[in-house]
Amino acid sequence: KLPAGRNMASKAIHTLASGRGDGSGGSLFRARLSRVDWILALAGAAIAFFVYLLTLSPTVTGEDSGELAAAVHTLGIPHPPGYPLFVLLGKAFITIFPFGEVAFRLNLLSALLGAVAVALTVLLAGRFSASAPASVAVGLVAAFSPILWSQSTMAEVYTLGAVLSLASVHLAIAFLFDPDRRWVWLLSYVFGLSLTAHPGAILLGPGLLLAVVLRGRGLFSHSDVLSSVAFFL
Repeated sequence: KLPAGRNMASKAIHTLASGRGDGSGGSLFRARLSRVDWILALAGAAIAFFVYLLTLSPTVTGEDSGELAAAVHTLGIPHPPGYPLFVLLGKAFITIFPFGEVAFRLNLLSALLGAVAVALTVLLAGRFSASAPASVAVGLVAAFSPILWSQSTMAEVYTLGAVLSLASVHLAIAFLFDPDRRWVWLLSYVFGLSLTAHPGAILLGPGLLLAVVLRGRGLFSHSDVLSSVAFFL
């Protein structure tokens, strides 16, 4: 028998994922995203990316942009924690897109990732059963907030971290509706990647773990747990 506190938390997790998964029947989340949701997400991302391009820095800016550009160009190691995923992804991007100086190309990568983060935000609002105008409004408010806007116009790691953190939340919600081990494996992998983008993603860890443990109680074998740990690592 579960302790009282854990039992209440388990019931709360099941309540969040109850209903038909379309925002009706008492469900807080929608498991299935409609074609309209995806169109709205693409529209929000396109608007954000267009504005980011208009305000994109043409070269090195402040913060860590110069250090990160040098690290990407030489496949070096910037200051701790080293940001290995950003360095590898940045190197691939500047190789595939060989136009302009390295700093400009990395600024463009940040803009693209910022736009993806906006799309995921619009979709997340849709999962919370928000209306179409509300979903787009939430995404654009995030897009043009001082923090995301500034980080989407310079070579920085935060837009990559935002994309992976938001993807982790989407995967956790998917698992709430469909408690299949494959969602946990994918969530473990993406969340592990998010920590290589920025260690601040660890703040999502307790919530994600709580959702998996309470929703997946009794569904996983020891080998499943070990597999999840392996995907995370």
